[in-house]
Amino acid sequence: MKMKNSNFYKTYTSTKLFLSLALMLLFTCKIFANVDSLRQIWTNENLADTVRFNAINQLYLDYLYSIPDTIILVSDYHINLAKGKNSKMQVVRGFDFKAKAYLLKGDFDNSEVEMKKAIDILEVEKDSLSLINKYNNLAIIYTNQIE
Repeated sequence: MKMKNSNFYKTYTSTKLFLSLALMLLFTCKIFANVDSLRQIWTNENLADTVRFNAINQLYLDYLYSIPDTIILVSDYHINLAKGKNSKMQVVRGFDFKAKAYLLKGDFDNSEVEMKKAIDILEVEKDSLSLINKYNNLAIIYTNQIE
C-alpha cells in the first residue's frame, strides 16, 4: 500500500510542478507581449505626446513590481522624451518611477538620487502637493535603508 501512495504522491507532485512552470511561462510571455505592444505606442513619433506618455505610464502601473529592471530602462527613455518635449511633470514622473524601481531592487543609493532629481524639479516649479508626495517617497527610501 505504501508503494501506491508514494507513486501517487510523486506523480501528483510532478504534475503540479509541470503545471506551475507552464503557467509561469505563459504569464511571462503575456507580460512581454503587453510590454511590446505598449513599446510600439510610446516609440511611435506619429502619435500625440499624450498618447505616448500614457503608454509609458501604463507600463509603470502594470509592471513596476514584476519587472523593475525594464522599468528602469523605460524610465530613461521616458525622461529623455519628456525633456525633448519640455514636459517637466513627465520628467518628474520618469524619475519617480525609476526611483521606485531601484527601491524594489534594494538599490537605495540610486533610488535616493533619482527621487532627489524629481524633488529638485518640483521645487523649481513650486508644486507643493507633488513635493509632499515625493518627500514622502524619499522618507520611504530612508526607512527601507534602515531596515
